[in-house]
Amino acid sequence: MAHHALYNYYTNRSRRSARNLAGSAHDESTESVAEFLSNEAKSNEDFSLEVVHSSLNVEQEQDLRGSLIERLSRGCVYSGTGNLITLKGGSSSSPMYPRGRSGGVMMCYFCVVRDEMAADEAAADDTIDEQQSYFSSDMVVCFLRQFASQDVELDLFRPELDEYCAHLAQSGVLHTFRERRNKRMSDTPLTSKMALRNWSKKCIDYLPRCVTFFGQRLHLMINAALVAQELKIIGSSEELSQDVKAFFSALSLSALHHKPVGPQDDAQNEDENHYGTVTLIFAEGGTGFSIVGDLGESTEFCRQWAQAMLAERSDAIRLKRVIHNYGLQVIQDINTLKGLLNQAETNHYALYNCHLYLAACRAPARAVLGVVQRDVSKSVRKQAKDVLAALLEFEEKSSSGTWPPKGTEEC
Repeated sequence: MAHHALYNYYTNRSRRSARNLAGSAHDESTESVAEFLSNEAKSNEDFSLEVVHSSLNVEQEQDLRGSLIERLSRGCVYSGTGNLITLKGGSSSSPMYPRGRSGGVMMCYFCVVRDEMAADEAAADDTIDEQQSYFSSDMVVCFLRQFASQDVELDLFRPELDEYCAHLAQSGVLHTFRERRNKRMSDTPLTSKMALRNWSKKCIDYLPRCVTFFGQRLHLMINAALVAQELKIIGSSEELSQDVKAFFSALSLSALHHKPVGPQDDAQNEDENHYGTVTLIFAEGGTGFSIVGDLGESTEFCRQWAQAMLAERSDAIRLKRVIHNYGLQVIQDINTLKGLLNQAETNHYALYNCHLYLAACRAPARAVLGVVQRDVSKSVRKQAKDVLAALLEFEEKSSSGTWPPKGTEEC
């Protein structure tokens, strides 16, 4: 069972933090990390919460508000980043939330969304001293879901939930609720209400839908997500497209394909796009699909993890755990190859070990090598680039059948 709630969060913030949020070009106003943490903590010392919208009943909403006040008062809650709390929910003999046959607890994800309009005004007002504060009417977005036990990993969905909160702010949904509340209007548009109501469908339940949709061809999507950096979709409905893009992001190595900040030369940009884009073309009606892109063949690694995901398709939380473990295994293979490459800078035999490892590693060698190649391309160590270039040349000769040379035997 999923619920949601929205609160106005009234507090005083420093003008310096407002200038940082507004992206001011004045270098002297930039906060240090220590100053930022201190100012964020101070904003949680004197605040008030006002309910704007909630799907909970009165008793449940009061329980949530009390838990939020307790958590916010302890400090260390920063805007734009989600947090998790477990609601008390009354006594065991008289619970506020229906327990169901298997019992259960109510978990709450909440995120403080800053009032950027007030921050912009404060940043532009030169009559306010840097150390003075301004009144900020922020918002707290709450998403609640009941689980069978407290040993759940809703935190695994934090990236999706953080992104959804940012979407609610950028799309004007939160602003709509604020305006209606300030003007004492009760006719909030249905689209805004549905955006809050559908948070679980968008952020959690997309996983079982996608795994069920791809079925026995799921291994192709895993392979595509590992090798490619970007997904293009043709011929699907908007809802299916959103689901598939979120699923692709959950499976992909996008967090490892980070790009350095600052201007890049053409050669480096070309390297960043080396593995390019995969295109997913849906048949009419969305019942079938084809994948277009230079992806290579799907490996046994992809097939095994596809079967593991299919086995948990009925439970989004267990499915997310499987995907999390799959990602950890890929990262482990990447780190192992990086370690061998570091050894190869001083030990040429370790370079051959890199080749052997790529042939035997669990994750697709192309995906592992692609991430390492991007990292090394940003390195300032010429020796590391030389070692990688030698490995790439060796891999190319091995795959093309030109190694070992004719008339020789491998040891």
